[in-house]
Amino acid sequence: MTGSGDGDDSLERALADLRALYAELALEIERAGVRCALRGACCDFASAAHVLFATSLEVEHARRNGGAAPAPAAPSACPFHVQDRCLLRAGRPLGCRVYFCDPDFAERMHELAARYHDRVARIHEEHGISYEYGRFVEMIRRPPRARGAIG
Repeated sequence: MTGSGDGDDSLERALADLRALYAELALEIERAGVRCALRGACCDFASAAHVLFATSLEVEHARRNGGAAPAPAAPSACPFHVQDRCLLRAGRPLGCRVYFCDPDFAERMHELAARYHDRVARIHEEHGISYEYGRFVEMIRRPPRARGAIG
C-alpha cells in the first residue's frame, strides 16, 4: 500500500471510526451478560451452518490487525480459526463479534448485528470508502489492494 493523500486520510479515519464502533459494541455485549465458555465452538461456522460476511472496510481492519491469513484446513473454513482458537481477536469482523453460542442471546444477537452493520455501512459512506459486502473467508484471501482503494 503506497501513497498518501485524501484517500489514505479517509481510510484511516474510517478505520478509527470502525474501532470506536467495535468498542461500543463490546460494551453493549458486556452489559447484555452473554455467557461464553471460551471453547471456540461458535467460531466453527461450518458446523453451525453459519457463513461469516464482512464489508471491505472490515477486511482491511482484519488485515491490519491479524496479519496475513494462514492456510485453512478446508477451503470454506476461516483461516484464523485454528485448534478451536481465534488468531484474529483484535481484527475480527462484526459477524464474529456478535455471534455467541449462548441461546439466551440469539434474538439480541440478530438485532445487534443488523443495527451495527447499518452503522458500518454508514462509516463506508461517510468516508467515501467503497462498500463491498461478501463472504469474509473469500475476501480475506484476495490480495490486498492499494491503500485508499479497498473494496
